[in-house]
Amino acid sequence: MFLSETAIRRPIFTVMAMTALVLFGYLGYRSLGVNRFPDVDFPTVTVSTVLPGASPEVVESAVTDVIENELSAIEGVKHITSASRLGVSTVTVEFELERDIDIAAQDVRAKVSAVAGQLPRDAEPPTVDKLDISAQPIMWIALMGPDPQSVGEYARWTLRPRLQTVEGVGNILLGGYREREVRIWVDRGRLEAHDLTAGEFVQALQEQNVEVPGGNLESGARETIVKIQGEVPSVEEFGGLVVAYRDGAPIRVRDVARVEDGLEPARGAARYNQQTTIGLGIAPRSGANAVAVAEGVHERLEELERTLPESMDLQIAFDGSESIERSIADAQYELLYGAFFAIVIVLLFLRSWRSTVIIALAIPTSIIGTFGFMSAFDFTLNTFTVLALALAVGIVIDDAIVVLENVYRHMEEGRDPREAASVGTDEIALAIIATTFSLAAVFLPVAFMRGIVGRFLFEFGVTVAVAILLSLLVALTLTPMLSSRFLRHVETRRNPAYAKIGQSLDWIEARYKVGLDWALEHRGLTMGIAGIAIVVGLVFFVLLPKELTPQVDESAFVIASEAPVQASLAYTNEKQEALEEIVAGVPEIQGFFSAIGLWGGANQGFMFVRIDEPGERDRSQEEVMNDLRGRLAQVPGVNAYVSSMGSAFTAGGDGEPFQYLIQGPDLEALRDHSETLMARLREEVPGLVDMRTDMRLQKPEVRVEMDRDKAAAMGIDVSNIADVINVLIGSQEATIYKEGGHRYDVRVRVEEGQRNQPADITELAARTEDGGLVRLGNVVSLSEGTGINVINRRDRQRAIKIVGNLEGSSLGEAVGAADRIADETLPDGYSTAVTGASETFQETFQSLLFAIFLAAVITYMLLASQFESMVHPFTIMGAVPLAAIGALGLLLVTGMSLNLYSFIGLVLLVGLVVKNSILLVDYTNQLRARGMERDEAIRRAGPVRLRPILMTTLTIIFGVSPIALGFSEGAELRQPMAVAVIGGLTTSTLLTLIVIPVLYTLMDDGVAWAGRRIGAIRRHGWRGAWTPAHPEP
Repeated sequence: MFLSETAIRRPIFTVMAMTALVLFGYLGYRSLGVNRFPDVDFPTVTVSTVLPGASPEVVESAVTDVIENELSAIEGVKHITSASRLGVSTVTVEFELERDIDIAAQDVRAKVSAVAGQLPRDAEPPTVDKLDISAQPIMWIALMGPDPQSVGEYARWTLRPRLQTVEGVGNILLGGYREREVRIWVDRGRLEAHDLTAGEFVQALQEQNVEVPGGNLESGARETIVKIQGEVPSVEEFGGLVVAYRDGAPIRVRDVARVEDGLEPARGAARYNQQTTIGLGIAPRSGANAVAVAEGVHERLEELERTLPESMDLQIAFDGSESIERSIADAQYELLYGAFFAIVIVLLFLRSWRSTVIIALAIPTSIIGTFGFMSAFDFTLNTFTVLALALAVGIVIDDAIVVLENVYRHMEEGRDPREAASVGTDEIALAIIATTFSLAAVFLPVAFMRGIVGRFLFEFGVTVAVAILLSLLVALTLTPMLSSRFLRHVETRRNPAYAKIGQSLDWIEARYKVGLDWALEHRGLTMGIAGIAIVVGLVFFVLLPKELTPQVDESAFVIASEAPVQASLAYTNEKQEALEEIVAGVPEIQGFFSAIGLWGGANQGFMFVRIDEPGERDRSQEEVMNDLRGRLAQVPGVNAYVSSMGSAFTAGGDGEPFQYLIQGPDLEALRDHSETLMARLREEVPGLVDMRTDMRLQKPEVRVEMDRDKAAAMGIDVSNIADVINVLIGSQEATIYKEGGHRYDVRVRVEEGQRNQPADITELAARTEDGGLVRLGNVVSLSEGTGINVINRRDRQRAIKIVGNLEGSSLGEAVGAADRIADETLPDGYSTAVTGASETFQETFQSLLFAIFLAAVITYMLLASQFESMVHPFTIMGAVPLAAIGALGLLLVTGMSLNLYSFIGLVLLVGLVVKNSILLVDYTNQLRARGMERDEAIRRAGPVRLRPILMTTLTIIFGVSPIALGFSEGAELRQPMAVAVIGGLTTSTLLTLIVIPVLYTLMDDGVAWAGRRIGAIRRHGWRGAWTPAHPEP
């Protein structure tokens, strides 16, 4: 072969080329970023619109429906989901992955701008944002101190600005932060006694606190700006502002209200390890290196701690970069251990240090060279690319093993090393090109899978393919060149230390010859056994639990809590503290960040919990979570749901794996159907826990209804009444106070004791047309009831979502049960759908099954092209189903599931088992081409190819064994893939060495029979060819 001949003839050129490849890879490695996952754009855009004070029903009809109707016409829309809450509409548009997200976002903005004129007059302009999962916080910092106001000010104006200057830092969230606010508490009785309304009071404040430009003064060549200082210089002076005159006497703010320099009203709280705190969530910029960002933040915190006020304490509550670094480092160690084990296997088989070193050089050359291409493709070191490299370790030496083994065989036949390297490489070149390209080809469907999972797997597929193709280059250049220079004759292999190994291999070869002879004499029975094995594999497929991804021990999880929907913040806080007390008593707990009301209603809370690393605790994360579920359930008046951190493959939302939608027109009916479904699921799928829905119909509300006739007679309209209620009950921003370069809201609200009960609304006063005051009780009536907390829709239909966690049951089992129950119970007009992780699960399994099919088709096409045969590719690919029994069986025995990662292992097996078959069939064809009879060629080819097949198989098995053992962090994700590869290779290799030769003879007989029939048809016609009068020649 020209390439290998050139490498042998020009060793310096070959060494320099390989050195350049390694240097290119090293430089690429230094520039690679480190992240947990690849940088993937979720094709999702959100539109948020605020309509102050509007009920969910009004928001749905006046805002959500209008926006959804306009957005549904945009090209490439996959789903439109919406949530209509009190005063807020959120519409989320998920696009097909083929659409460019930036162009799609522009289309959304254009449509929203076009429809803005149809929204209510009071609606604020809608905001449009792209979803960026990389912008989620990777760190949470807890700042604690005795004075909430000073802690908040320090976090807002000192810590956050300093941290935002760290390279790569994007947004910084403030959890538990309450903005400083000047609060003016109005006494309702004193306001009325001085003949003032709320609107007049607010208007007077605005007029008394202004900064007005006064123009310019010109004097000759000099110009001076005149500025009228009308702003209030200090908080105390707000009390002296005049808001009205009565009988010539000024009425000041202090006469009707009190002024407080405080914080905005509490709608939430945050604590770290049961201490009140301000949480700072550090989110990296899109595309930034998460680990580098975290390192920069740590360095900046060390600087800030030197100037931190003595009364304050600063702690890192959570650092996601630590688990990223550990996971990547552990995967790299798995790569090194796998390489070591693979090299040991080579040494045991070849019993030569020289040959082992020659083969071992393929690993660093191929792997390091791959780093250069990863950098060129703008990839990062992440879970998937490191997994690809760890997987490739046992594969990249396969070609070198086959080449060197063949070179050795020719040396044993008497050729010198240089001639053996040339002839041996040329003889095996076609086979290894076919095997390598077929193996690389199976990853193309994975790299270009549809769905969001396909985007994550793109870097994985390309990285594996590049490493494999580079290994082919090494095997055809560096390996033969080194073999021609450094190999010695076989006497070196007869070292007494290796005698027993050699005897064992000879014994295996002898037993194999006996088995092969028996199989060739009992072809029908052999194929029958193979058929039974395939059927058993199908049974294993049915029995295996199915899920999107395995549960991972991340040493962290979340606890969501929910009090009754009408619960106040104080009630929820009391219950959250009771939950925190239980969590704090768990021995494995390192720390926890707790919050209520910050990212939900006043009745909702969550805890982010960190536990000891796996090596430092006796119980698994799942056992700790299950224990907490039981303990937290004992707290009355609140529901607590313990969940893992969630999947990377879902665009935000709930982290629970089970997410199921019921859609229909009536909200009450949706609630009833969801309760029925959940009750049945609890009975039939006990492993489905923490189930709840996202709809609440018991939110208490007070409806203010106006007597329009009375109001008209008094000259009061609806807007006047709404203004009065909004100012004194809802709190209105009246003006701005400036201090130290910062701006703070000044808000007016009635005293707390005068706005506790619904009846207090009727005591408020409004100005009549004749200038008098009248209590609202004269023109309005109140009614109390319950209202809808949120109205959710999907694809313009009202929907209710059921979510839950899995404890001992698979996602496939839960979804299947839900579908069956829904078919039995839902009436016409109501439908179901999966969403979130459940939807990704279904889409991914469909894509993976298609990827396996496509990999098989591509492999067939390559083999047909290589062998110029339409038949032999079927013979070669006959080994693929033989791998199923081992892969699926070992997954079942080890208690693992059929998931994304085990499916990747199955895809890989398509290429790996074909490699062994190619070696066997290709050499058989070569022997027959030299004139050897078919059965004799098979009996010769099997033993000759036995050792390289065993070597390549064992190097792959031992190369991935560190992954299968699962000792590292995040190994739960990688284990199923390695287990599938080990099981599949074990059974397929044992069966391939026996079944493929038999299948080869059967296919060959079939081709011969078909050829004879076709010849007879040509000679005697269709009918004559099948009559006894014309026997076969």
